[in-house]
Amino acid sequence: MVRFCLFWDLVLKKVKNQNMKKVIIYTLLISVLSSCAIFRSADLKGRQGKIAEEGTIDCFPVGTLNKDQKILNCELSAAVFYNEKIVTATDKVTSPSAVFALPYTQADGFNPDDLNYMESNEFNAVRKIEDFSISPNQELVIGVTGFNRISDSKPAWNAYNSIVYWDSKKDMKAKIAHPSKVKTTVNGKNTVVMSSVKLRDKFAAAFKSDNLVVPNYYKIEGAAIIPGNKILFGIREMGESYQDFEYKILIISADYIYAKSNLELTNFRIAYEFDASAVKEVKQPIGLSSIEYDRFNDRIYLLTSYEMNQEGENTPEKVGAYLWVLSMEDFKLKKAPRLVMKKKKKPLHLAHKSEAVTVVDANTVFIANDDDRVTGTEKVTDKENQFYRKPNQGSYYIIRIK
Repeated sequence: MVRFCLFWDLVLKKVKNQNMKKVIIYTLLISVLSSCAIFRSADLKGRQGKIAEEGTIDCFPVGTLNKDQKILNCELSAAVFYNEKIVTATDKVTSPSAVFALPYTQADGFNPDDLNYMESNEFNAVRKIEDFSISPNQELVIGVTGFNRISDSKPAWNAYNSIVYWDSKKDMKAKIAHPSKVKTTVNGKNTVVMSSVKLRDKFAAAFKSDNLVVPNYYKIEGAAIIPGNKILFGIREMGESYQDFEYKILIISADYIYAKSNLELTNFRIAYEFDASAVKEVKQPIGLSSIEYDRFNDRIYLLTSYEMNQEGENTPEKVGAYLWVLSMEDFKLKKAPRLVMKKKKKPLHLAHKSEAVTVVDANTVFIANDDDRVTGTEKVTDKENQFYRKPNQGSYYIIRIK
C-alpha cells in the first residue's frame, strides 16, 4: 500500500492541469473503494452449506426425571465421529450414562434409533462434557468439561474441571487427564471425586503468558486435536461470574504427549481470538460453542451460537447458530474465519442452539444441538428460526459443505 501511494503521489506532481488532477483523484478513489468492498465481501464469503438431514434422538425414556424430580431435558453438548459411529453426550447427569453411541455408516447413513450407552466410571465421574474431539490419526479421543465451576467449599465441583480421554479402539477404557482425588460427601454419602482440576493453573498460565489478567470466570465449550501434537480449547464465556460475562471466540492451545495410554498436557498459550461483532450478517451476540479439525481439508470448523431466552422462556426464535471455516494457514496468521453460506450473500443460519460439530468426511459434518430447556413450537412455519422437540429428545443436523 505504501508503494501504491508513493506511485500516485509522483503521478499527481507531474500533472499540471487541475481538471486532470481531479479526474485522476476521482478514479483513484473509486478504485480504492471498490477494492475495499471486494475485501469486505471476501471476508464473509465462505464455503456453501446445505442441511442434508435433521432429526431427533431419544436420549432416554419419555418422562425421565432429574434428581430434583423435575422433567429431565436432553441437552446434547458434545459429538465425535469415528469407527462408523457418532459418540455424543448430554450435559446433564442421567442413568446409565450421559455418553452414548449411534451408528453412522457409509452404506446406511446415520441411525438415530439405535442408541447404545457407553458406561464407565470415568464418564460417570465427570460433569457436563462440553465437547469431544479425535486426533488426526484417529487414535486419541478426548472430552472436555466447562472448567467453569470451582469452589473451595464445594469439592464436588472439581468434577466440572475435567478432561476424559480414551483410545478410539477401547471405548470402555477411559481415563481422566492429570487426575486428582478429593474426598467429600455428596447427598449424604462419602465419595471420592476424580477430576483434572490441577489443569486450572495451566489455563491461568495461558492468560499470564499473554500479559492478561486471569478472568474470575471462563467457560470452555470447544476442543480440537490438531497436527503437531496440539489440543485447542475454545472459550465461549469470560468475565466476572456466570451472571456477568461477555461471549467470546477465543482459543487456547496446549502441547500434548500421548504415550503408553497416558495423556500429558503442557505449554498452554492463547492462540487465536476473533471478534464477530463487526460481521453485519450476524445480528446476535454469539459465542464459540464447538471446534473441530477437518483432517480431509486441513482446516478448522468453528461453531458459534446465541441464546437470548430468559429463565423459563420457551421461544425458539431466540436461539440459533452459525458455522464457520478457518484454514490452518489463517488460524496461524490469526485471520478472520469465513461463514458457511446458504446463498452468496446469506449465511447458513441454524434454528437450534448448536453445541457440537464433528467431521464425517471431506464434505460432511454432523452437528448436535443443546437447546437447554427450549422445546420450541409444534407448529413450525419457519424452519430457519423455529423447531420442536420433546424434552427427552436431542436434535441434530447433517450438513454438506461444498
